[in-house]
Amino acid sequence: YESKVFDAGMLSSWGMIRWHLNSPTPSGIRVYTRSGNTASTDQTWNGWNGPYADLDGSYIESPPARYLQWKIEFQDNEGSTSLTAQHNTLERVSVAYIQRNMAPKLNSVTVHSPGLAFLRPIVANPTAGVSPGGPDQFHIRSLPRSVRDLGRKPGISPPPRRIYTPGARSISWSAQDPNRDDLTYSIFYQAQGESVWKELKKNLSESFYTLDGMSFPDGVYFIKVVASDSPSNPPAQAQDNEIISKSFVISNRSPSVEPQTPQIEGSRVSWRFTVQTNESVVHQAEYSLDGGQWSILFPQDGIADSESEDYSVSLEDLKPGEHVITIRVGDSVGNIGTGKTTVSIP
Repeated sequence: YESKVFDAGMLSSWGMIRWHLNSPTPSGIRVYTRSGNTASTDQTWNGWNGPYADLDGSYIESPPARYLQWKIEFQDNEGSTSLTAQHNTLERVSVAYIQRNMAPKLNSVTVHSPGLAFLRPIVANPTAGVSPGGPDQFHIRSLPRSVRDLGRKPGISPPPRRIYTPGARSISWSAQDPNRDDLTYSIFYQAQGESVWKELKKNLSESFYTLDGMSFPDGVYFIKVVASDSPSNPPAQAQDNEIISKSFVISNRSPSVEPQTPQIEGSRVSWRFTVQTNESVVHQAEYSLDGGQWSILFPQDGIADSESEDYSVSLEDLKPGEHVITIRVGDSVGNIGTGKTTVSIP
C-alpha cells in the first residue's frame, strides 16, 4: 500500500515514523519512505529507504525535501491484506517533521499623519487575572495557534486605539512568517545624512509604535523595522528581515510670520507678509479682521507647497479708526504660528 504524497509546505527535515498494528506477528510488515520536491512522484524523487523495523519509532532515512510518501509491504502468508484479517492490520501511521526555517517577510511600513498616537487595545482577560505559564506566557506560546486564536480571528490582533497627541509620530507595519513562527520587532531611527541607526525599542510584539516627536530635533527622519523569528527558534537558527520607511518630518517650531508695512490708501489697506516654516511646508494661512470670522488666504503663487510662502491681504471700505488684522498659519505637521498688524483709517 502506498500513501498519498504528503506536502510539508516547504523544504523539511524528517523525524520519526511510527505505526500501529492490530495483533502484530513476528514477521509483521515492512515500512518504507521516499522524498522529493515535486507534487507528483517522478524521476527526480529519491529512492525508497527502509525497511523500518521499530513500529514505536524509526528515524526516517529519506533526505530533506518538501514532499514525503510512505508505503507498507504486507507479508503474504499472514493474510494482512484481507478485510477480515485478524493480524497485522494497520490502524494508523504518523510522521514527524520540521520545516527549514525561513526569514520573516515585512510587506509594508506606514508612517502616519503627525499627531496620531497608537495605544494598546484594552482586552478583557477571561482568566480573571490568572496568567498561565508565568509572566513570559511560555505556556500560552507553546500551544498550537488554533488554540491561541480561540475567540478571535486567526493571526489577527485587536487594532490599537487612536488618539491625537501633539508631536506624536506613529509607524505601523505588516509582517508574516512562512513557518508561522512568532515574531518580535525592533525599531530604529536615523536622521537624514546620518549613517548609524539608533535603537528606539526592542522585542516588540505589536506591529505599531509611536514615538514622541517633541523629544527629537527638527529634521527629516527614517524608521527601520527589524522582524525576528527568535521566539520560535534556537538563537543559531533564528532569522530576521528588515524594512525602511519613507522619509518623514519632525518639526516642533511654530511657523513665523514676517510682516511688511501695511499700505493705507483712504479706506483701503494692503498688507503683505511672508510665512516661514522649519523643515515642514506651509499648509494654510487665514486672517481675521478685528477678531471676526477667519478667512482662508492662498499664497501669491497659488499653492502652499514650500517652506516659505508670500501672502497679501487687501481690505476695502474700512471704517475710520483703529483696526487689527490677525494672521494664523499652520504647517504640514500641525504647528501653528500667529502674527498681527494694527492700522488706523483717517
